[in-house]
Amino acid sequence: MLKWSPIRYGTKPKEFNKLWRSIPGAREVVAGERGGKTMPRLRLKKKGVIDEKYENNWANPWHARRKRDTPDDMVKGLLYNPEGLDAGTIGPHVFRAVQFGLDEPDLMARYAQRITEVCSGMKPISLGLVMVAFGRAGIAHEKMLARLSEVIPGRLRFFGPVELSMLCSGLMRLRYYNEKLLRRIADEVPHRLPVLEPSHIGQIIYAFSVLGFRDQMLYVDIADDVMRRIRDFTNPIELLQVIKALAKAEVMLPGLWECLVDAGTSQWEEIIRGDIPSVAVQYLAAVASIDGHLVARGYPSANTQDFASAMCTVLLEKGNQLDLSLAARAIGSLGKLHRYNEQVWSPLLENVMSNIDHLQPDQISQVSLGLSSAGRGHPMTTPLIAALSARAISIVDDYDVWCAANTMQGFAGLGKRDVKLFGALAKHLAKNDKLLEDATPQGLASVLHSMAKVMIKSDIFLYIMANLVISKISAFEGQALGMVLYAYGRLNCYNEALVRACIKQLRAIINDLNLVSIHMISDGLKALGALSEDIEALLKQRVEDLGHETTYGVIDFDDDAEDAFDIAGEEAEEDPLTDSVQQEVVAAVERARVRSRGIRGTDHPYDHCSTFEGI
Repeated sequence: MLKWSPIRYGTKPKEFNKLWRSIPGAREVVAGERGGKTMPRLRLKKKGVIDEKYENNWANPWHARRKRDTPDDMVKGLLYNPEGLDAGTIGPHVFRAVQFGLDEPDLMARYAQRITEVCSGMKPISLGLVMVAFGRAGIAHEKMLARLSEVIPGRLRFFGPVELSMLCSGLMRLRYYNEKLLRRIADEVPHRLPVLEPSHIGQIIYAFSVLGFRDQMLYVDIADDVMRRIRDFTNPIELLQVIKALAKAEVMLPGLWECLVDAGTSQWEEIIRGDIPSVAVQYLAAVASIDGHLVARGYPSANTQDFASAMCTVLLEKGNQLDLSLAARAIGSLGKLHRYNEQVWSPLLENVMSNIDHLQPDQISQVSLGLSSAGRGHPMTTPLIAALSARAISIVDDYDVWCAANTMQGFAGLGKRDVKLFGALAKHLAKNDKLLEDATPQGLASVLHSMAKVMIKSDIFLYIMANLVISKISAFEGQALGMVLYAYGRLNCYNEALVRACIKQLRAIINDLNLVSIHMISDGLKALGALSEDIEALLKQRVEDLGHETTYGVIDFDDDAEDAFDIAGEEAEEDPLTDSVQQEVVAAVERARVRSRGIRGTDHPYDHCSTFEGI
């Protein structure tokens, strides 16, 4: 405030400029500012006193309040008031709320209700921000998602590359499958490929893969574009997303997998530079899966041995420096590669054993799968498995279906018939309907398959799982369907409704089955006494159509869970359910397993079932 200024009330503009420049600290008025070359708007409290020199905040109180307010005032006034936001502002505000950690369920429900009301006027960027925000918060509001599924298809032509990738990322995180919406996005993506960046392509194709959307032409179009622009994929994470999605979709183009492996091996030095990031282990596992994927289908091996050797060399140097989470991931990766070196495994297993009380469900599943695949010969395996079992039982309430399935698969692969552990996991799943409802078909099938491998049976649990499988049967593919029928057949548990539903789904997907799925389905139906002549003829016709192709199951990927399924292995000869399998097919499966270092089976010398009660 300037008191006793020589500027008097009523001073003319020319005289004002002269007097204004004479005031110490006063700045010159330039063209374009409020008032221009004329007298600025000044509020005079009384004659001869200028209240504010030129910053006339009183003329625009909103700007003044924005400068004066603290972040707390902004949060209370905007982020906590979704009802006062319109279509143009609600998208950025809900995104900021999640970024600031304010994603309380009550507040997000209010945002969802307001978005449902105003989404018809929202711009593509706002719609993308909304999907990303709710995806990161992990809150799926059914009413909001249903309304957005009606609004977005008509506006998809206005979505740019960023908005399109944000939309797909949000749908993937929420696991929201809407056939109409995904079909509309799938129709739009091929036309946008020339303008999509590698990061956008990785997010879009990975989202479709995780959601289980089946459109082979979409995957082929994206794979063709990736081959042409492979030099642009310099980020390991982006390339990893593409690799996992194309492997799950079983895309086969001449030179595709060789091209992807060459790109991956060329980035290896960048991946392992400095500390080993978590992506390195996933990346190596994906490349190893590609090698088995090629060999199983009669294509030349991608030759990942140098890749695996480089990983082992780094683990020898830095294995004792890894944190618990990274050590568990490394064990799971080495298990997938079937690479066993006691010097490499020892520091990793010691790390896990010394931190056994801090293990989480996903880490237990990774370690158990790694041990069952490659580490069973290590001296620490037996005490570590016992410790893992005790730890898993103590934190069983934290398990979801994927972690439970992978833990059970690991113990079953080791031949550990741990009735106490399997019973605790089964009871936990049976008591949590929400967990089972959100489970994927592959996860449910893996739980049942693991119980069948070690002959652990609970009629109540099998009845619950049968009803759940029936409700989700339309999403089951050949591999999962074969595992379910194999499990119920091996455990001698007949459920007429389940058998009818499986046969109906079998007729719908018969053209997508591979040899392993066909023989698992055939053996399961035969053990259940449900293999009719028409179904047997249908399966034989599919085998003839496949000819001499060795199309065997591949590892199915999930977001952060390591998974492996014992589809064909050493138990085939002793299992009574596989008596009808032709000897040449069994031999072909065994050769493919040895060549590709694929999924190994486990001998089961048990001729009876253990049961657990109390579900």
